[in-house]
Amino acid sequence: MGGRGSKTAAPQGIELVQAAMQKDAAAVERLLAAGCPPDAGDAEGNSALGAACFSGSREVVEMMLAAQADIDTRTQSAQHAFGASRHRCPGISGFGM
Repeated sequence: MGGRGSKTAAPQGIELVQAAMQKDAAAVERLLAAGCPPDAGDAEGNSALGAACFSGSREVVEMMLAAQADIDTRTQSAQHAFGASRHRCPGISGFGM
């Protein structure tokens, strides 16, 4: 969510972020397959990629990267998914590491 919360959150985006935060790869896969945009987010401007990074779910991070989620996305508090991934999911190739 490059606009850091500037978009209105759709229910599907909220679900995607929650599933990513809960490390629920099956739910993330289902939502993406149903057409949920990989950059959809919640009302606070959090993205599913950021949620997966912060929760430490390498599997979901890799799913989001495969779905071409924006790696430059930030939350309203300017937290960057890349920074979280370096510490919680080291070695993920989609971040150029």
